[in-house]
Amino acid sequence: MRDLLQQASRKFPKACAIISLRNAISYRELNQWADSLAIELKKRDQRTTALKVHLSESDIILFWALRRAGKTVFFFNTRLPETEIKKQFNFIQAARLKGFATVLFTSGSSASPKAVVHTDDNHYFNALGSKENIS
Repeated sequence: MRDLLQQASRKFPKACAIISLRNAISYRELNQWADSLAIELKKRDQRTTALKVHLSESDIILFWALRRAGKTVFFFNTRLPETEIKKQFNFIQAARLKGFATVLFTSGSSASPKAVVHTDDNHYFNALGSKENIS
């Protein structure tokens, strides 16, 4: 598994990784927070984590820690009713994904929402492709 955060923390330790209205966190700090939290998360038997995020600093730190701990991360639409969120989460638990992955659901505009699993490699090669198209 590529650890781009760890690489960035070595190459750009003082550069800003997260900038918010209240705070700026360097790559080194983000890496340290993710390491500390990942150690605690690895102690838990839980493989899947559901996140209702608003992209705060703590959400980003938690995402990197879960990634380091090899957990499957399930992001769900915060506008969905609780019944739909529970149905989607039950589907994810039944899938028994192993290792780091993120799971998103399609909008379901043409049919029932479908789970889309993104592995570490999916994210990495997507970023490389994006970089080529942006440069």
